[in-house]
Amino acid sequence: MARITIANHKGGAGKTTATVNLAAALAELGKRVLVVDLDPQANASRRLARPFDRDDPAPTTSEVVQSGAVGVAADAIAPTGWPAPYDGLVDVIPARFDLDNRVSEAGTVGAVGRLRRALQDVDDDYDATLIDCPPTLGHLAQLGLAAS
Repeated sequence: MARITIANHKGGAGKTTATVNLAAALAELGKRVLVVDLDPQANASRRLARPFDRDDPAPTTSEVVQSGAVGVAADAIAPTGWPAPYDGLVDVIPARFDLDNRVSEAGTVGAVGRLRRALQDVDDDYDATLIDCPPTLGHLAQLGLAAS
């Protein structure tokens, strides 16, 4: 299983576009793909048809990053709203705006391994995990890079 983190300090550089297009290309090859939206703007989540819903208490990357416990990512995985031929091949751990509240937590000693630990139990379910980072090289992006 490959983990690929797509990061760049600049906004509008194509991180989300590259992540979503790579997920589609891998799915077209019959590969199972997990997209982790690590950007509080949640653009990858929207592009994967999983926009934030205030009435849906489902866990997101915010809870995954907060906990960092082995296996916690499994509870946050959601199917995308993509139709065939991608249906069932691409899943997402969606983001929401409150992920921004986790930036300071992500900067604490030992936190850099939280995302890596949280994803451990789902590695065997996917051929690739793609991590879409925010337009910064701050603490959230560091979690994504350390998870790869």
